[in-house]
Amino acid sequence: MILRLPARLSLLLVSALLLLPAGGARADIFTVTDVRVDATADSVTAAREQAMAEGQVQAVQKLWERLVAPDMRPTIPPLSAAELSDYYIQSLRVSGEQTSANRYIADLTVQFRPDQIRQFLRSNNIAYAETQSRPVLVLPLYGPPGTAVLWSGDNPWLAAWQRYNAENDLVPVVAPLGDLEDLTGVDAGRAESGDPQALSGMAQRYGAGDVLVSRAAFSGDPAAGTATLQVETRRYRDAGGAGSFGGAAGTTSDSVTQQAGESGQEMMLRAVERVAAGLQGDWLSQNQLRYDQQSQLQASVPVSSLDELVEVQRRLGDVAAVRDHYTLSVTRTSAQIGLVYYGDPMQLQRALGQVDLALEQLGMPQPGRPGWQLSLTRAALQIDSAPLGGDGSLEALPEGAPGTESGGTTGTGTTGTGTTGAGASGQGVSGEGVQPLTDSSGAPATVPAAE
Repeated sequence: MILRLPARLSLLLVSALLLLPAGGARADIFTVTDVRVDATADSVTAAREQAMAEGQVQAVQKLWERLVAPDMRPTIPPLSAAELSDYYIQSLRVSGEQTSANRYIADLTVQFRPDQIRQFLRSNNIAYAETQSRPVLVLPLYGPPGTAVLWSGDNPWLAAWQRYNAENDLVPVVAPLGDLEDLTGVDAGRAESGDPQALSGMAQRYGAGDVLVSRAAFSGDPAAGTATLQVETRRYRDAGGAGSFGGAAGTTSDSVTQQAGESGQEMMLRAVERVAAGLQGDWLSQNQLRYDQQSQLQASVPVSSLDELVEVQRRLGDVAAVRDHYTLSVTRTSAQIGLVYYGDPMQLQRALGQVDLALEQLGMPQPGRPGWQLSLTRAALQIDSAPLGGDGSLEALPEGAPGTESGGTTGTGTTGTGTTGAGASGQGVSGEGVQPLTDSSGAPATVPAAE
């Protein structure tokens, strides 16, 4: 049956939902930064072309490390530089160029085409993840237990985390600034003891979900090349997105031995990368999706305002695991929606949680009552509200009316907008934030595509 909403509510709801953005403001997981290239050839022009070709291959390998679990990576068919340049790379940015008569050095930022990358992986039956977690804040302590420092004195462990770039990782890790607000928000003692109030305040400031308290201490002499770095990291989870931090959810320990010719700073950066790699690996193992396997469910959405319903729809469009969503009915206090999604319900719950949506199972579905409830978490309920108008009754709409696609729904959530996790990023990656190619003087430059 085709449904009609009360006139005022219908106009507001359809207008608001059709204006929703196709994608969210999350970081671009299909952009790879800090690809270092260094090539030598007969001329600087040949060296530059060689470096660009090698850099593109390095970049896609980094992308596979981000999206695909280690056991699946050997099954990925190799892609040549020419194939990458012609079909899979959207843009390149070059920085830090250094040249000589026959050598070229630079750092590349490579932006891949999301839809082409997805199609390549799916056509080769490669499971991958693209659900990005909420940021994780790290509080780096330096020194032995009880005497470790956070802000005071020299803290090279904090400096190493501040240099680490995890902006586009599936688990973005944020290091604190160490400014006055940080100094008054938490100290070394409260960080080491896992003080819930201090951790909650810091997480809120940096928009983080979980907090890592990572303590590092040297033994041996880094100057003599005989050092070992002991690292202990505790993870504190935000229970239900409400800023309620309890005891540590897990503790990991690592021992990093200094390599020949490695400085203490380089050693610490390598230790940072190992901690971050552990976070990424855990997240990958839990969030790999088989995109040839789809399921669907219906859920009730309790709402007290039109803004809340619009916000739920907007956030659903940010979830890669959600292929499609649509509105079935709306009353003054609730809505019923349908979800088509990849993976299993637990993976869907985890993915929705990253955008502050809580999915709870209420029991077996019954006529007129879905078996699931979808709601904004308390952390998300900071939006302006306008009460729903009308008496909440539903009336019949004639077939073929605007906004009523096939399937007997109002079509307000998804009609022709690509409000799906898989499709949204194809429009969202438009090159914004990627600067034109420049040469060493900063003037625009053109890099020849690899042949």
